[in-house]
Amino acid sequence: MPPLPRKLDSIEISGSSCARLAGYASGSGPNLLWCHSLLGSMAQEDAVGWMDWPGMTALARVIRFDARGHGESCSTSHETDYRWPDMAQNMWQVADFYGADLTFLGGASMGCATALHAACQQPERVLGLLLMIPPTGWAERKRITRNYRRAASFLTLTGGIPLKLLGWLPLPRGKGDFTRTLRRETAVLLGRANSKGIVAALRGAALSDLPSPDQLRQLTMPTVILAWRDDPVHPLSTARLLVDTLPNAELIIADDGNDPWRWGAQLQHFIKANSAGTAAA
Repeated sequence: MPPLPRKLDSIEISGSSCARLAGYASGSGPNLLWCHSLLGSMAQEDAVGWMDWPGMTALARVIRFDARGHGESCSTSHETDYRWPDMAQNMWQVADFYGADLTFLGGASMGCATALHAACQQPERVLGLLLMIPPTGWAERKRITRNYRRAASFLTLTGGIPLKLLGWLPLPRGKGDFTRTLRRETAVLLGRANSKGIVAALRGAALSDLPSPDQLRQLTMPTVILAWRDDPVHPLSTARLLVDTLPNAELIIADDGNDPWRWGAQLQHFIKANSAGTAAA
């Protein structure tokens, strides 16, 4: 994949204290505003290579950013800033920075949840939803949030040293099974991450959940959900509940370790099918 732009834009966002996010816009066509996963970043997604951003920018104006505490963006220690509804407000601030009045919203894991909350906040601005690997939600979420709190406490007690050690692991390079590639590239980039932001993001995720089913039933825009089997953090059960709750949703399931490499093309097909008559706004 091509590298990120040499100079990323600096986008001011609100919260308990003002911060700045790193982002960029590229391409032409209908807007696609995208957010990465918890502990991820734009650089992580590019290193994994699962989205085919060059192909996407050929048919859409892609807007990407590193969420607060991730990648090249600023970190604060206020865990409430990292709750998903608050991050959804930041997502709209990124949209406003780039003049994206109407846009497709999308994201992976935490980014998927952020996009859902953003759609609930301003549904009239959303052309469609591209939801990748939805995180655990609702009744099943208690166990996951407990793990987030434990991980945050451990990193605090150890001064973030375990994160730094990740950068020294002798991980094999080269493209392989998708999940192994994802874990490898995430580990490498976490070795360079700001532990303060990671701790706050974990605690913020522990305070968060997906929008309620009643909220989701009001989202009538076209939606595609991409999920994989046998992942306890992104269970297929949550994806199935989402597709049963959202009025206009379809579900695509990855059945083997290489299926996610094809998700970029499937998302491009979704945008083509749902962007007739739209333009960058």
